[in-house]
Amino acid sequence: MKFRILTFMAFLMSWLCGCAQSGFQNADVQEFEKITTGKNSVVILDVRTSQEFADGHIKSAVNIDVKAENFKDETLKTLTDKNQVIAVYCRSGRRSVTAANILVSEGYKNVVNLKGGILAWQSEGKEVEK
Repeated sequence: MKFRILTFMAFLMSWLCGCAQSGFQNADVQEFEKITTGKNSVVILDVRTSQEFADGHIKSAVNIDVKAENFKDETLKTLTDKNQVIAVYCRSGRRSVTAANILVSEGYKNVVNLKGGILAWQSEGKEVEK
């Protein structure tokens, strides 16, 4: 009986985790860099606060704070092509998952999340600009 319960719990957890991030791609630093360099049709979206953005961001990033009340409206106004690649990041990867889920729910088709956020980016020695 314990085995069945544990098996069911493991299945339920894996199913819930899979659903939580469906619709967007998680990319490590190397994948994210490959996706975002050399392509004009990629929007790099920094979803941190404006102060965090000012402290340093990935080159060419657009800043829309995911915690702002108008995040969805601002995103829809700024990112008009829902088929365009949207490469999202934050500080550590949590807020960008939230943003990626919102983008997918609004119909964006090509959303990529940077695993580990800008902290991972910088730990790999990648440049940021101020």
